[in-house]
Amino acid sequence: MAFTIVGLGNPGKEYEDTRHSVGRFFAGRFAEECGCSPWEYRKEKKSKVSAGVFEKEKIILVLPETFMNVSGSAVKHFVKSPAGRKKLIVIHDDLDLPIGTFKVSFNRGEAGHKGVLSLSRALRGRDFYRIRVGISRAGRGNQAKKVSGERAVKNFVLARFSKKELAALEALFAPIRESIGKIISGKL
Repeated sequence: MAFTIVGLGNPGKEYEDTRHSVGRFFAGRFAEECGCSPWEYRKEKKSKVSAGVFEKEKIILVLPETFMNVSGSAVKHFVKSPAGRKKLIVIHDDLDLPIGTFKVSFNRGEAGHKGVLSLSRALRGRDFYRIRVGISRAGRGNQAKKVSGERAVKNFVLARFSKKELAALEALFAPIRESIGKIISGKL
């Protein structure tokens, strides 16, 4: 059974380089750097799909072509069992982490992330890996500077990154790729 790597975000040009679509950014870059097949749209699975080999294991990369908050409706076509959930790696934005940081978690709560909640519900479990990429500005002590209020949060996550922020994200690619390798090889 192949590992499935999902990049969460909203589809379409208007959402490229936005904070909420950082998962799509990293999955796209991962496919490119690892020499995976060209992206192919699969209408019946509501996703763009790429495939390849990484760490001597088959991988399938998925970019749901649904909006973030209903991404589970696409991902359920690729992960159909409890064993499949354990071989799922989801890359997504995290408001609780400052830009330039990320965390890997397994079998943790959604922490208010509606895209992850959609996956947990559709897959009937949360025992999958998550690579949580920080999208917040840094506050005191390099902690995430909180954005409060539903409208302010929505505007913030749909905003584009600055050039400086994109450079900080670029610096995360190698350690995120290394973490994916550790997950796949069973070292994490």
